[in-house]
Amino acid sequence: MYNTPVSYKLSSGEVINYTVIQGSQKRKHIDLQVTFKGQIIVTLPPQSPYTHAQEVIKQKAQWITRHVNEVQKKIQPVSLSYCHNEMHLYQGQWFQIKINAPNKSPMSIDKRVYILNKNIYIQPRENTPESIKKTLSTWYKHKAKKAIADQLSIIQPKILWLKKTPKLNLRWMQKRWGSCNENGVITINTHLVKAPSIFLQYVILHEISHLKEYNHSPKFYTILSRLMPNWKPISLELDDMSQLILSI
Repeated sequence: MYNTPVSYKLSSGEVINYTVIQGSQKRKHIDLQVTFKGQIIVTLPPQSPYTHAQEVIKQKAQWITRHVNEVQKKIQPVSLSYCHNEMHLYQGQWFQIKINAPNKSPMSIDKRVYILNKNIYIQPRENTPESIKKTLSTWYKHKAKKAIADQLSIIQPKILWLKKTPKLNLRWMQKRWGSCNENGVITINTHLVKAPSIFLQYVILHEISHLKEYNHSPKFYTILSRLMPNWKPISLELDDMSQLILSI
């Protein structure tokens, strides 16, 4: 039954399509999420009956409908072709990509891709959209690793209960900005390197808060608010930009 799309028909005739996920053993509360793709996900604690998901959908129907409508009004993703002079995002700014002559020789990513005068110069292995995309993606991930390390060097000394640097992974994701598993491993969406740094900082702090409280309970949001008092408008703005940031 879990991870299977389910439909619930409201008295108005509207149909809400959602997915039910069984949470980890540490989950104590039901979590309802409308992703920035407009998908509706209900995560249940292991011992909760499957029918609890439908009860949540019924209770939160108006909230769900409103949020799904907001998602549909947001900026649509940009269709990218990876050609000379095309505009791409990096750290909240637009850059034109300039394609240099292909070069298959071994080369560090900082030499293969670099910024100069509001342009991103790319020297792919082959002059094809696939090779250009792969080269740019490698560079984004390289820059994301450095950006996360820089953020952690600022954040970690200020969090007294964070005794050691958490293990972080990077992953291209289309549904989540980040995650934290039951082993304390944090995964950050590589796409965030295309957004202003404040959004990366927010996601890192959000996931670090899960190291203290592994759910989205009121206690979790209290912890997050202590780490970043202005997190809510930042979260909303990030979701507004999501379709743009997720283009690659």
